[in-house]
Amino acid sequence: MNRIAAETEQTLEVDIRPDVLGIDAFHGAIVDKLRDRILEANSGLRETVAALIDIHKVDNDDKRELREKFADMELEPKATEHGLALRCTGLPAGSLLNGDLPERQKRQISQAVRDWIMEPHFPEAETESAANSHFVRTMVARTPLLEQAPRPRCFVWGGHSVSRDEYDFAKETGYWDALANGTEFITGCGPGVMKAPFKGAVVAYGKQDLDKRGIHRDFVGFSERGIIAAEAPNGLISELIIFPDVEKRMEAFIRASHRGRIHPGGAGTVEELLTLLAVKSHPANRDLVYPLDLVEGPGGKYMERIADWLNACFGDALDDLYDVHVGSAWAYAEHVHRTNDHVDWTRLWNDELYIPPEVQEPFTVTFESIEDLDLSRDQEPFDLLVNLRRFFSALVHLSVKYPDEVDRWEGELPLVYGDHGILEATDDLIREFEAHGRMKIRGEYRRPFRFS
Repeated sequence: MNRIAAETEQTLEVDIRPDVLGIDAFHGAIVDKLRDRILEANSGLRETVAALIDIHKVDNDDKRELREKFADMELEPKATEHGLALRCTGLPAGSLLNGDLPERQKRQISQAVRDWIMEPHFPEAETESAANSHFVRTMVARTPLLEQAPRPRCFVWGGHSVSRDEYDFAKETGYWDALANGTEFITGCGPGVMKAPFKGAVVAYGKQDLDKRGIHRDFVGFSERGIIAAEAPNGLISELIIFPDVEKRMEAFIRASHRGRIHPGGAGTVEELLTLLAVKSHPANRDLVYPLDLVEGPGGKYMERIADWLNACFGDALDDLYDVHVGSAWAYAEHVHRTNDHVDWTRLWNDELYIPPEVQEPFTVTFESIEDLDLSRDQEPFDLLVNLRRFFSALVHLSVKYPDEVDRWEGELPLVYGDHGILEATDDLIREFEAHGRMKIRGEYRRPFRFS
């Protein structure tokens, strides 16, 4: 009788690819510089690499579980004959298959090293807002995304924790949109609605024989440093970019796409919705043609609920900024086909779009900054959109990205001030998200705030 050896810790060595880093080849000075920067990088890079290795996991949105699982992992940059490798030791048993990772995941580790330790260079700008936009564009330009033939491109936002019916509808919508319109998608790269459109598009692209016709479509994932370890890339992502903060990530979504689609989700989805509504509501974008569709399958009530909440907060001030589509995926693809005639999808980057500084500025989540938020009606709709967006950003930060921070407040929670009707409607919406499992995939959701 043969005895199977007990599983032990594993070791992985990944070559860092110069083409992914945006350089022709390695030489001594670059290798030394990259090695030093990897050694200096904080634990965030380590958690990101762990998330990219942990591809066989059950979907999970709590960084603490990943941190415990990879507690013994160490990263060591290593000079090789061909340049640089990242040696990962102390991996938990079962992380690798035959001692290795698929090529796509190893490429994503190179992409993570690029985005964590290689600050992009960009020309000086007249304003801080312009500098932010240059930064975002330069990060995207380090990938092939701005060098490809024009194609309709749509960002798809929605929850990482959704029902099977919602997942299947997002998948079917991805299929019909890709089949009817050749659309390429950008998502947040994680599970749920961030994966479903790609699953549908794979079949659609295959039926069109795009590869044989020399037509390329990427599976694009935009993440950010605070969330990637909790929402690791799904197995279909071919181009991964990890932005320093959620605000730069949002700007990249909007500028790299010609239109947007939102499926049901939780607090993060509402944060994204409010971001684009703030951009579209700004007077500088009055003539902007940028369709935003809130999409749901037949019989769904989620989007009607979101529209009711927006109406409770803003009245009819936002009615012209988005459309609600409840119906079949095929019918929605037909709608996209019709409205694409009004969209200039020949551009791969929308430089003419104005992103207000209030949307670009990172919101630092603290006890005090949450209490300083103004959710009253005594302000312009744009300003209320910005403040509501910051509130939901704090909610994501404290429930998904860094849940341990709430423990530091020792039982006291920040008090959010605002109009009673807005607070009541928002509180009801969050409680519905919690009741329907939209706040966490697994584990306990703890409310990190109080309403006045």
